[in-house]
Order: sequence, then structure tokens, then C-alpha cells
Amino acid sequence: MANTNWDWAALVMERCSPPINPTSNNVDNFTRWMRCENPDGDWWHLNNPLNCGLNDGSADGSGSYPNLDYAATETAIVLSQNNMAPIADALRANGSLAAFSAGCAYSAWSTGGYHDNPGYVASVPQEPVIASPGSFPSPNGPTPTPSPNPTPPTPLQPLETNMIARDNVTGGIWIVRPNASVYAFASAPYIGPTAAYSALWGIGTPSNPVTGIVSDNAGGFILSTDNGGAEPGYYHITANGQYGH
Repeated sequence: MANTNWDWAALVMERCSPPINPTSNNVDNFTRWMRCENPDGDWWHLNNPLNCGLNDGSADGSGSYPNLDYAATETAIVLSQNNMAPIADALRANGSLAAFSAGCAYSAWSTGGYHDNPGYVASVPQEPVIASPGSFPSPNGPTPTPSPNPTPPTPLQPLETNMIARDNVTGGIWIVRPNASVYAFASAPYIGPTAAYSALWGIGTPSNPVTGIVSDNAGGFILSTDNGGAEPGYYHITANGQYGH
């Protein structure tokens, strides 16, 4: 029997770092949020129920994932970022619908129709239980290994060096992937790079992957890349979001 949207919501929460308890209240709130992102009956749209933009082939969350299992992992990674704390904190507190709705409005996720509208999610009817078009691991069991991305890894990936850095100002951490996606955890701020800047710089590609990250000791960080030349590339993002190269 296929899983449902409620199962998928619980799976995302359990894969967050740290895991979130998928109480019935949290699942109710989460599925209502899903209905804000995709229309009723189409929550599995492009295997991307929450229009997550991490590794979906787009910069705005309109892309697709190979399956719902992989989508759950990618969505959990984004939900665990520091700039998504209003949503995650409401879930970890098993908060009311009003509290969760406000968290969705004030997080970095809601840049669409319900941004800065704390009552929007609460005003949307809860999504019914809908069977998915494909199966994925059930929640409340051992954390499964996510399905592999169908895109073959670039041969330059083994050249990665230090892909994690501590923010010496806040004590948080940043983690970077070869595709130039940087994730902020604990109290580290999310300061980029945006997809537009990565494209402008030409970094995060198979021919110029990011190979390391280091704190600048002033609240920002420097990315290094392997551009195939005699010297690596470096890209500086300061604490106030100023980009330099």
C-alpha cells in the first residue's frame, strides 16, 4: 500500500537535524502547510510536495526530485537551516496552529503569497489523507539511507577538502556542498551565496566545484574552488552579506 502525505510529513520531521517529533498535532499543521504550497490532490507534484529548491534543478523550488524519499531528505536539510528556525521551533514545541502558521510566515521559506502573513497557513483547510503515487520508507523506524541522486557525481568531487567551517563569532557552523550550496546550522547566519551570485561567479559547476570553506573570523566565510588552473579560486562573503572575489 502506498504511503500518504501524512507519512511523508512525518518522515521529513524525523530526518531534520535534530529530529522533530511527528506528533499528530505537528503532522496536522505540516500537511496544512503542504496544501499552501501545492493544490489539493497534487501534493506530490514533481515529487516536490513543499516546492523545496535544494538540488531540484531550479532556483525557486519549481523543480523536481527523482522520488519522494529523496525529496524528504532534501526538504529536511533545508528545514534544519538556521533561517528556517521559526518553522522548526514551532514544530519542536508541538505548537498550536496559530504558532506554526506564524512561523511559516516569518521564516525564509515563505517568500510567496503568505510571507509576513502569520494567519495565512492557519486559514487554509487541512489537507485530507491522500495516497502517494510511489512508496517511501515509513516514519518511526530506522532512518533509511536516501535514494541516490540520479545525476552521476562529478569526477572532481574527491578533491573536496574542508567542507565545514565554524563561525568564530556565533559558534555556529556552515556546511558547503560542491555545488556551492551553503547551509547554516546552530547560530551561524545564512549569508549566501545566492543562486544568482553562484551563477555570476561560475562556481558550483563540474568544472569549478567548491572544495572548501573557512571562517574569516569576522562573521563571514571564504569559499575555495577548483577551477582547473594553477591556483584555486576564492570567494569571500562577509557577515553583512557583501560578496567579493
